[in-house]
Amino acid sequence: MTIQKAVSVYRVDHPQASLTDAIRSFPKFKSSSVKSAFYRHAKRKAEELLKQQVATGKKKYDFVIIPKKNWQPFREFVGYIDEAGTIHKGEAVPEPIDQDTGEYKGILWYQEEGFQIIELNENILILWPRGHGKTWLLAWYIEWNMKHSAYKCMYLSITDVINDVADWVFLWAWDNNLLAEGDLVEKAIRRNTPKTFNLVNGSKFKIYSVMDKAIRGKHDYVIFMDDVIEEGSETHPSRQRELERRWDSTLSKIRRSKLVIVNTRVYEGDFIQYLVDQFDRKHEIMKTRRPEKAHLWSLTIDVRTPYLDEEQTKLLAPELYTLEHFEAMKAENIRTFYSEMMQDPRPQIGGMWEESDIHYVNSWIDFRYYDRCAIAVDFAWSEKETSNYTAIITLLRVEASLIGQLGYKYLVIWEIIARMPVRTVLDHNTNEEKEGILESIQRTFELAQAYFPEHMVSILVPVEMNSGGKIIVDQARREMDIFTFAEYIVEVNHRKDKVKRIEAESEQPVKNGTMSFLKGLKDGLLIDQMLVFPKGKFDDGPDAMSMGKNELTKAGISVSEINRMTAILKERREKEIMADNVNAMGLQETLDFKYNRKRKAMF
Repeated sequence: MTIQKAVSVYRVDHPQASLTDAIRSFPKFKSSSVKSAFYRHAKRKAEELLKQQVATGKKKYDFVIIPKKNWQPFREFVGYIDEAGTIHKGEAVPEPIDQDTGEYKGILWYQEEGFQIIELNENILILWPRGHGKTWLLAWYIEWNMKHSAYKCMYLSITDVINDVADWVFLWAWDNNLLAEGDLVEKAIRRNTPKTFNLVNGSKFKIYSVMDKAIRGKHDYVIFMDDVIEEGSETHPSRQRELERRWDSTLSKIRRSKLVIVNTRVYEGDFIQYLVDQFDRKHEIMKTRRPEKAHLWSLTIDVRTPYLDEEQTKLLAPELYTLEHFEAMKAENIRTFYSEMMQDPRPQIGGMWEESDIHYVNSWIDFRYYDRCAIAVDFAWSEKETSNYTAIITLLRVEASLIGQLGYKYLVIWEIIARMPVRTVLDHNTNEEKEGILESIQRTFELAQAYFPEHMVSILVPVEMNSGGKIIVDQARREMDIFTFAEYIVEVNHRKDKVKRIEAESEQPVKNGTMSFLKGLKDGLLIDQMLVFPKGKFDDGPDAMSMGKNELTKAGISVSEINRMTAILKERREKEIMADNVNAMGLQETLDFKYNRKRKAMF
């Protein structure tokens, strides 16, 4: 059966049916090729309609302005079910029905609130659970504002949802006879396609992949970004970096009427987190430099989870799901559940260490047991939010022989893990100084000297040279009067793979308690990075820790050991001298006794 015949047969029993209803009534006509045939057929029909309108002078469309904060017309536009249970169908596409059962649901209460949030703000981030109708809301909002506000809309995504939204909005425009025509019918038909078309009131609709270069120069559009995180970005960080560059170089530079971002969280440190950080940073800058423009970087965030209460007994959308449905999702993959449903991404479990493997101590033991201190530095170049951190980890080596054990034990006492400049600079946004890497190392070094006198504890500063640490070393040595730690620097050049190196140096020492951690570090970045290593995005802390531990192990005998051994030898020598004296005195007494006895015999 041809598409033309199918539509004709359907309209025998449904004379008022739209072309959308007709095409949906035949499941076999849902493929992309048949949809294209449907569009071609529909456009041919448009020629006849246009000729009639030109002949009669009838207008296709009357522009209607809806007052702000009047939400009922939007409910009627989408369709709803009133309190009496009566269904009021609207004109929006897709219809608000349950995709599994086909039951008409109407617009849901939180979707109405979402519409209001989008309507009343300039930059909006909607984080809703998957399957709760956020893309549908976006399509309805686009259709509503193209009709009533003549918006120029640009829809961006990186997934196949692009095709669905293109079909929905185009079919809505076609069903309601809103597509624009030029002087020639052929030209109008050629110009309007599902992914780029105009309405008679001047509004435009364009769809692009978020990575499409054609986006450049498209100013004064309302930008809709939906599902922009590519699958596999967590395990392939280059994909996220490419998306971040696209935002920085193109998307953030577009002069926009409004920005609406609809997504779910995917993993810790994903592109959504990057966007939030960018908006916060630029908003602070604009408040200082151009307060009148600060609103352009003010981001309104609407976060929702499947539950309405903390006890997780009431559902956001009981019309669509049950509690058992979410319990099954949680059991299947709890990490995905917390990311995509709860909008609370959890770090990926790394596999090398679990939280139960890490041993904490409440305070330091007696200072006399420590013989070496290492301030290990893993240097990072950039201060960008997505760059690696600079890690400065301080460890102590314990003389295990003094506490009745063999070998050495290690204690991690301080951490500095942050994105820092090489030297301290003034942050012009906050008018506060931002401490540099060199100053942070010097501060830690002075603190170590205060706690551990050099005659008791030897201090060394291992610096990784592979990642640009030569800059730190050279600058510190040029200014040794300021950076006194330069004299104690140990240059480290790694040749092993990082994962193998950390595994060899730290995995078993942490698990068997040879390496302990001060309790104050429990909530720090070092422990966070250890728990997700080697699958986590950042590993600067574990790398610096392992480097420091390795240098402490290689350091051999220390100042305190020398002092202790010297004291022992001195004590032994003193005992030997005393023994010699005793022996000498005994010999003298014996000689005196023999002499006196011999003398008595003579007389």
